[in-house]
Amino acid sequence: MKEKFSPLAGSLAAAANWLLELGDNPIEHKCDPTGIFGNFSSHDWLVHFTYRYVTTQNPIYAWRAVLASGAWNIIPDWALIFLEDQGHAVLKLAFDTELDDEKKLSRLPAELGFSAPGRRGNAFRNHREYEGQAKIAVHYKKLTAENYKPYLAREVIAADEGISKSTVKNYVDAMEKNWEEQTKFIKKTKPVKK
Repeated sequence: MKEKFSPLAGSLAAAANWLLELGDNPIEHKCDPTGIFGNFSSHDWLVHFTYRYVTTQNPIYAWRAVLASGAWNIIPDWALIFLEDQGHAVLKLAFDTELDDEKKLSRLPAELGFSAPGRRGNAFRNHREYEGQAKIAVHYKKLTAENYKPYLAREVIAADEGISKSTVKNYVDAMEKNWEEQTKFIKKTKPVKK
């Protein structure tokens, strides 16, 4: 039986290895302690998006890492593997003689890893949901930095966003945990230029 091509498998493994290699090279970065990301360097963004790609398997974060790497003036090997895999997925469909053009077009998102059955589902929806949660958490951080009491900050955001105060708290707690993990990881990395 022929093994099914995965447009993300090779680059996911390579990105995870790239992150592990960076972990062996400690350096301090100017990470914003509030979690608002205002002081992230281009390298920090590259690590952030790579980390999000590896942990979510969402190709939108791989594309964001590719774009962030431009400011760093080097594209990591894992990103080149990602681009190559994306190209192979497109060409596989282009040369498929059993499918008509409409079927090829309808299969393209799945072939590129943007849609999948199960937990990962729709990459665009997952990205929008995560970024929406992050926006709420950043808003909360800004309000508390302006000396709002936590309960009042949650009330203001809940009213603005049309969600419950407990949902705001859950988003903030989840984002803080995520930012904590990423900040710890970013602080023990440094750029590795080959």
